[in-house]
Amino acid sequence: MKKSLLAASLVLVTAAACGSSGGGDTASSAPSEASTKDFCAEVTATNADTTGKDLADRLNKGGTPADASADVRKGFEIFVEKVGAMDGKASADEVTKIQKDLTAGDAKAVTTFVTYVAQTCLADQLPDPSQLQSLIPSP
Repeated sequence: MKKSLLAASLVLVTAAACGSSGGGDTASSAPSEASTKDFCAEVTATNADTTGKDLADRLNKGGTPADASADVRKGFEIFVEKVGAMDGKASADEVTKIQKDLTAGDAKAVTTFVTYVAQTCLADQLPDPSQLQSLIPSP
């Protein structure tokens, strides 16, 4: 259940990715040889008090796994830089505005990153896609 909530939180945090760089290390300088186990531990180590900046700082320090594709890495860099610039928690209105402000290319890259996280770190907690059809109401 906790990891399912994390998956939903990642989607919301992703939608909240915005702002300018907050200074310091950039995501492009984050390591690219992290172990998958360590990467997933950083992604899933969240609680109610975790801010986007907290998550971005941890991810920036740990970096991406060696098996992450170039597209995943690009999404990671956008995610870390944008979410890391946020102060505190974003309101629903801010999330909507931020989501609209992402370019199509940036949104696609971040979606690729979040999909990688879901498949790599949360796969055992997410429903089988074939089961999702039964949750969609008929017209």
